[in-house]
Amino acid sequence: MAAKKSRQSYTAKFKLNVCELVETKSNRKAALQFDTDKKNVRTWRKMKTTLLAMTKTRKAQRYKSAKWPELERNLKQWVLEMRSKKLRITTTTIKLKAKLLT
Repeated sequence: MAAKKSRQSYTAKFKLNVCELVETKSNRKAALQFDTDKKNVRTWRKMKTTLLAMTKTRKAQRYKSAKWPELERNLKQWVLEMRSKKLRITTTTIKLKAKLLT
């Protein structure tokens, strides 16, 4: 049984290089050449358009679209107003304001 590899993070540029190689070779051969897992290669191929839009040094896409974008815009505006007035803002006050805005 092969030894399990430790977790590795890859840049968008690296992932795109792997995707380019896959166009001429198989997922398995690309994974072997770049010393990564076949599952990673499949995932990167699916998200190629997203990778093209990212900066090349970025390693992950750790954000989601807002569930309530209007609420988030209003909260952001309120937080910026409070900060400009030099008032203290805690997570609790932000949560309370969010409940008031809904």
